[in-house]
Amino acid sequence: MVPESPRRYGLPPTYWEAFDGIGRTPVVMDMFQERGYQLGLFSSAPLYRGVGLDRTAFARVPNLRLETVGAPDGSSGDDRVLTDEWLTWLDRADPSRPFFGFLYYNAAVALEPPANYPAVVATPPGSSDQRRQYAKYAAAVHYVDSLVGRVLADLHRRKVAGRTIVIVTSDHGMEFDENGLGFSGHGTAFSHQQMHTPLVVRWPGRSPERFTRRTSHNDVAPTLLQELFGCTNPPSDFASGHNLFDGPEWSWLVASSYAGDFALIEPERVTVVFTSGYEIRDAGYRLIRDPKLPRDDLRAALQEVSRFYR
Repeated sequence: MVPESPRRYGLPPTYWEAFDGIGRTPVVMDMFQERGYQLGLFSSAPLYRGVGLDRTAFARVPNLRLETVGAPDGSSGDDRVLTDEWLTWLDRADPSRPFFGFLYYNAAVALEPPANYPAVVATPPGSSDQRRQYAKYAAAVHYVDSLVGRVLADLHRRKVAGRTIVIVTSDHGMEFDENGLGFSGHGTAFSHQQMHTPLVVRWPGRSPERFTRRTSHNDVAPTLLQELFGCTNPPSDFASGHNLFDGPEWSWLVASSYAGDFALIEPERVTVVFTSGYEIRDAGYRLIRDPKLPRDDLRAALQEVSRFYR
């Protein structure tokens, strides 16, 4: 639901149009380039579509690879080609220099597993359309997992896994009308199903740990800047997020849709702001009648979505 680019900046999506207009790259991407990292950026979906990563997050990357071409079998084929090209790129990379890889898979959101891919979720006769769609999604996720497994196995084969940070996440979730309200896919609601995403981080030198507090994609950039590049500024100087390893739990988040609607997301309610009004929904995304606006959190959110403008 939230445009992809602002997450790389660690800022709410309200800033996206400004970044798009001036071609401003995020601080973390500037740091990768200033420190001499080799950039292997591979996307199954064209970078110039949607939020235009070619104009924002990767605006100043020379010889940017804009899309994956050559696969005749849809998104699953593009994902396979992307993985092969990444492995080839890493073969040619200078082993004496650090690298940053970006692998953006598309089969899951396109609901396009390979033809005849083994079923992950059963669809008995008479299954609903949503059930069949979910089965395609589950198979596509399983397929993408297998490709990510190839990437991780290759890092071990090269003996660099022990010194490589790995982050696995998604830009949004997918809904299949679990709440019975008619919402499905992504970008159609600010529901838990569409806003909740996986976030798995493997950080060399850190023991495995599971964090149960609420975090955000806004936390990724501050974590890299502090833990990888040694930035000593407080994250509030350059982002809305916190360090994933020791930051506080989020009490609210700001999200937006491609249509321009905004939402204040709290643990027990979602306040959706339209151009001509608002609505408040509970944790199950059902409308709350006669709701009261969360004034304190709204005031804090309004300050956060505007404080970096000059």
